Amino acid sequence: MPLSYRIILTVLVTGAMASDLSGGRIFNIWLLPAAATGTIAGLYTASAHTGAGIRSIGGSVLTAFIITFIVFLLKGLGAGDVKLAAVSALFMTPEQALLHLGAAFLLAGILAVLMLADDALSAIFADGRKRRSAPAGSGQSAAFPGARRSIPFAVPYGIAVFLLTGGVLEKLWQMI
Repeated sequence: MPLSYRIILTVLVTGAMASDLSGGRIFNIWLLPAAATGTIAGLYTASAHTGAGIRSIGGSVLTAFIITFIVFLLKGLGAGDVKLAAVSALFMTPEQALLHLGAAFLLAGILAVLMLADDALSAIFADGRKRRSAPAGSGQSAAFPGARRSIPFAVPYGIAVFLLTGGVLEKLWQMI
């Protein structure tokens, strides 16, 4: 992956992480410039290398979109997460996009287990704090009502990008 792609991806996911953490949404105004840049870079690569760039970015975007859209339909992701995955895939090969999504879902699973452990320990060691039961399906903790109990997917996705741009995931994939 060229250095320019790594820089663009890092800036893209850092802004998406900040937006998702602060407001719970990833705005199109953040994604559209990166999408335009990725498309132009793919077209330039295609003209320089006889169409290889178009096939590569098409496969990458399709891979990322299909996987995240299935999870979106199952109510596991938001539309901004799907768009973030598709836009960032413009800068990756299909293999990198698949590896990256796998790492992001694995990290999200680890974060979910840590959140469940935190909830369990908070409930056990509440030390007489008044606890109310949260409404079913509200996503709130019974120990701390009103607390946000979901994982913004941009965070594990961003961590996976940081690992990918640093080459850590590629080294791990080669070791497997």
